[in-house]
Amino acid sequence: SFGSNVLPDVHCSYNVRKKEMKILWSSVHAENVKSTTYHHEMLGDVVLTETLVSLGGEERIHLEQLRLFLPIRDNIKVPMTLVASSNVGLKRWVMDRQVKLLAPTLLTGYGSYCINTEPDWHPEHLPLLKRGWVVGMVHVRGGGELGRKWHFDACGENKRESVLDLDECAQWIVKSGISDPTKLAGEADSAGGFLFASAANLNPHLWAALVLRVGFFDPLTSMLDTSLPLSRQDYYEWGNPLDNERVFRSLMTLSPYHNLERNREYPPVFLTAGSEDPRVPYWQVAKFMARLRQSQQQQQQQQQQHNPGEGDGDEDFPRSVLQTRFGSGHFGEGGW
Repeated sequence: SFGSNVLPDVHCSYNVRKKEMKILWSSVHAENVKSTTYHHEMLGDVVLTETLVSLGGEERIHLEQLRLFLPIRDNIKVPMTLVASSNVGLKRWVMDRQVKLLAPTLLTGYGSYCINTEPDWHPEHLPLLKRGWVVGMVHVRGGGELGRKWHFDACGENKRESVLDLDECAQWIVKSGISDPTKLAGEADSAGGFLFASAANLNPHLWAALVLRVGFFDPLTSMLDTSLPLSRQDYYEWGNPLDNERVFRSLMTLSPYHNLERNREYPPVFLTAGSEDPRVPYWQVAKFMARLRQSQQQQQQQQQQHNPGEGDGDEDFPRSVLQTRFGSGHFGEGGW
C-alpha cells in the first residue's frame, strides 16, 4: 500500500511473474487514481511535491506539498508538512518569500506517545483543498517522527516543549504570510487536544477556531487519580505528579482546564466526547467546555458594556459547542 498527503491511499497486489499491478482498494475509486502523476523538486531547504489527482470524470486537482524543517528555539528544527491546491501558490511562495498568501489554514498535530503524525491522504480535507485552504501537519516533539529522543524531549516535566513547538510553528505560519490569525484553525484528537488547547491558552489571539475531538484537557487530575484505568501506565508519558513536585508544577502550568482565564477572548471551539470513553472521560471534556463558555460569555458581556448595542443577542449563541456521543468510546462506536 502507498499514499501521502497528495495521493489517496491505495492498496495494490503485484504479480511478480507478469510484472502487473492491480489496485485492490483506494480511498478514491480505484479507476480515478490511474492518471495521478508526481514531480519532486528541491527548492533550497524545502522539498516540493506536485501531484495531479483525478477525482472522477473530468474533475482533477493539482496539489502542491511542501516539506520543511522550521528552525525554532535552542537550535531545534521542527518538521512541517504543508499541502494546498496549486491555485493557492505554495510553490510561488517558496520562490519568493515576500509573497503573502493569507490563505485559510488548518493545522493538525499530536505530539505524544512517540506516535507519528503521518502525512497520509485524508479524504475529509479534500473539500478544504478544493476551496483554497492550506492543510498543515506540525510534527512537534513528543511524537516519534525523528526517533526516540524526539519523543523523550517532550515527556514528563518537559511536556511543555511540544506545546511551545506548536506555538512557534503557528506564529511562523502567520509571520511568513501563509495565513493570518483570522484564518488559522487547528484540529486534533485526544492528546493532540491537549497540545492545541494548551497552545491556545498561551496565545488565544493566534487562532480563529479549534476542532478538538475527545481532548485530554485535564492531565493533572487524571494523573493524580490512580483509579482511572490508564493513569499509572501513562506516567512514562506525563510523569507522576504524586511523587515528583516538578511534574506536578509542570502539569499545573500546562493543563488546558486549569489555565483557562476569565475575561480573556478565546477562539470558537468545537469539542467531542464519548459517554463510554475510558481514556478521556466525557466529564473531563464537559467541565472544560463549562469553564470555556463562562470565560467567553464574560468576555462578550464586557465587550457589550464598552460597545452598547454591538452584538446584541450574541449571548444566546455560544461560541463553543460540545457534542457528546452516547454509547461511543474513544475511537467511535464501541471503540476502546
